[in-house]
Amino acid sequence: MKKFKKDVKGITLIALVVTIIVLLILAGIAINLTIGENGIFTRAAKAREESEKAEIIEQIQFDITDKQLENLRNIGEDEFYEILRKYGTISADETTLTTTKGNYEILISDIYGGEIETSFVTTPIESWEYTIDEENQTITLEKYIGTDAKIFIPNTFTISSINYSVIIGRTTGQNGPFANNSKIECVKFDSNINIESNNGYGIFLNCDSLSKVYNIPNECTRLDYAFQDCDNLSYVDKFPDSLTNLTRAFNGCAILESVPDIPSQVTNMDYTFAGCKSLKGKINIKSNNVSSANNCFTNTGTSNIFINIDRNSTTYETFSNLIDDWSNVSFYNEQALKIVCWGDSLTYGAGGNGTSYVSTLNNLCSDNAVVYNMGVGGEKTSTIAGRQGGIPMVVDSFIIPTDTSKVKIKIKGKDGSEVAPAMQNGNGLNNCFISGIEGKITYDSSMEKWYFNRVLSGSSVTVPNDTEVITDGMKNYNDADILILWTGQNDGANTSNISDIIEKQKKMIEYANTENYLVIGLLYSGDEVNNAMADTYGEHFLDVRNALSTDNSNNVSAEYKSDSVHLNAEGYTIVGEQVYNKLITLGYISE
Repeated sequence: MKKFKKDVKGITLIALVVTIIVLLILAGIAINLTIGENGIFTRAAKAREESEKAEIIEQIQFDITDKQLENLRNIGEDEFYEILRKYGTISADETTLTTTKGNYEILISDIYGGEIETSFVTTPIESWEYTIDEENQTITLEKYIGTDAKIFIPNTFTISSINYSVIIGRTTGQNGPFANNSKIECVKFDSNINIESNNGYGIFLNCDSLSKVYNIPNECTRLDYAFQDCDNLSYVDKFPDSLTNLTRAFNGCAILESVPDIPSQVTNMDYTFAGCKSLKGKINIKSNNVSSANNCFTNTGTSNIFINIDRNSTTYETFSNLIDDWSNVSFYNEQALKIVCWGDSLTYGAGGNGTSYVSTLNNLCSDNAVVYNMGVGGEKTSTIAGRQGGIPMVVDSFIIPTDTSKVKIKIKGKDGSEVAPAMQNGNGLNNCFISGIEGKITYDSSMEKWYFNRVLSGSSVTVPNDTEVITDGMKNYNDADILILWTGQNDGANTSNISDIIEKQKKMIEYANTENYLVIGLLYSGDEVNNAMADTYGEHFLDVRNALSTDNSNNVSAEYKSDSVHLNAEGYTIVGEQVYNKLITLGYISE
């Protein structure tokens, strides 16, 4: 019998250990090359970051160039910073821009190195009533008596070769240095200006032409009554860190839309935003110690206000005790979904005494979503689509004057459709931009005419024919996670025009660029019209008539109406509940 011997060579233990060590070393090198400090992933992330920063810088530079071409001169200081603020937050020393997209810190000098043409006039000492302290070499400015509308206040004045440091004071009594001044439009304070601690009180009280204020001195502790009844105030760049009191600070500022972060030492916010009918969006309250906020948001209309507060603070407790009375104010949640509701007076909530389906939906969503009311009474679908951007509005050629006076305009939908904006209010319309100029569109019912007035005076601009109006809605409300449309009632929707209404709605949905949308059926247009909408939108359609009918007839019962068209609070509550349940069914939100 033959025996066969296998020629097998085994691997030794030492060789195995060496092999494993080599493989581990190679694996470590590979991992380091991939995810280490200088690895592929890290370098790719840095490259992406640099690319995104470069894109932002390039876009800002394009905007600056456009403004320069428009002006046929160097860009103005206020124009320059207005452009930067579109992309992020400017540091207090005005050297750095922190971008909204990506949260990048970019040196302003890396964005633009050219000359900026200041639109502010440095005030001479002759423009002031003042007192001088020779011993301390200070000059206290008590009252502005100059005639310039846009002023820069320097931190020193030189008189008889002596440099006096500036202190912001006040005239005898309660008036601030600018109080009741009807000429002043913009004020910018130099850095390192001193202000007597209480002298922010009423500093701009009743300045009815005041539009913008920059760099309020850091030593200021009080701004109570500071901007009360400043009818045209639209912008304050920052609050001093030492601020404690904002009582009635913006009471009656009817066109103010947003404010800077509320500093950490503020304790009093009674009536702070009372009568701010245009206020909207997020308000960051950094103070954890606000102990008084009575009527802080009283008479603020039906805009959407979201207050961002530490949930474990005295401030939260203070506001929680009042929040039930505010149909248009909610606590903000960074992770919340953004639901935007476009429509007419039924969306606005006419007849509901402060209750709308939007406010009901917002309360039901709690922390899961924030809901924005973009309803305006009297509007047809074409006008609503114009505010939203689905069918942009355009104007015929006209000249924007150098001042802020109103000029008549002719306005229409880009597709030629008839539009009638601002007939009842400008929610989602104002502030708007025409040829890059910020302003407001208003309607004169007695003349049946539309007008545009710029927010700030500047160079005259000739607007070409068919120039698009960039609305507030287009800028701020088309990043919705969920879109809700309730339009058509003012179109007199019927079987002959429902297809046209649906086409306009489709353009709004396309412009919003979201698959998560809901179209609410019409209350008084009959089954055929609603069936046409149901056939078009399928599961995205909601017919609320049956829920508003006590006899299941699809006819809205009188007990849910405030008049022949509008619902009452109970009716709007039912619609809000129906919408909420439908959004859950669609999987857009969770309970």
